[in-house]
Amino acid sequence: MVNIVIRIFEEKDIISIEEILKITEWDNQYINGQLEAIKNLCTRNTGEIQVAINNDVIVGFIQVEHYNWNRLSHIHGLIVHPDFRRLGIAKKLVKSIENSSKANDNRGIFVDTPINNFNGRKFYTSIGFNEAYIMPNFYENNLDGVTFQKFFEKNYKIDLNTVFEELKSREPIFHHPDKFGKNEQDILEQMCEGFWEVGASGNVYTQQDALEILPIRYNDPNYHDIWEAKDFKIMQIAPNNYLLTYILIQNNTRITRRSTIWRKQNDKWKILYHQGTIVSETNP
Repeated sequence: MVNIVIRIFEEKDIISIEEILKITEWDNQYINGQLEAIKNLCTRNTGEIQVAINNDVIVGFIQVEHYNWNRLSHIHGLIVHPDFRRLGIAKKLVKSIENSSKANDNRGIFVDTPINNFNGRKFYTSIGFNEAYIMPNFYENNLDGVTFQKFFEKNYKIDLNTVFEELKSREPIFHHPDKFGKNEQDILEQMCEGFWEVGASGNVYTQQDALEILPIRYNDPNYHDIWEAKDFKIMQIAPNNYLLTYILIQNNTRITRRSTIWRKQNDKWKILYHQGTIVSETNP
């Protein structure tokens, strides 16, 4: 059964990506070029790589760079494992990157492909790209390139106020078990892989710590959760990534400043990082 999930690239994924590139029987120069591009994009805050997962196995990937100077996003590579083609995976990957580009307030997206890549040219045309121009000898002597472009409608811009209200409704994190669930799987769904937290005590908590501690807390009949959150502020720090800060008052006595990095991943809000800093232990 095919169950595709799109997620952000992790360093360990490079091995699977290289295997897919070799299976496609690309020339070594193109394989090496793709792998080098991945390494370069990982070091730039304008780079973004996403992978398609089926039952914990990588079956495709896409890499892009978001340019500030002209507000366009450039797809550097897109490929799907031959056994998983014609299942809409490439379309999902491009759509996910388009969403990232829009979140970055970009005007559009473009990509180049060899002129003899007829399936690729047909694919980009089918998902709304327009053939813009031919680049003679772009890939090598006597192998031209074709650039495709797709510009977004003027109303594409992400409404920061909408994002603000969505994230406010989820804070304080892990204080809404009735809304977002209280079992281990529900809690896991709220966190990015690699989530960690610096508590107000100064202690560091990992994703595994949260999965062990929170179910016990939620199911304790003597646990009382009295809180007030106020003075929310938001800042977009990267495509699909937002920093939300606020003040949390617990049990009418403990005041902390809170910071959460939220990431929109597969159309779901997930927490990447959280921190609490004590302001006062007395009544406000």
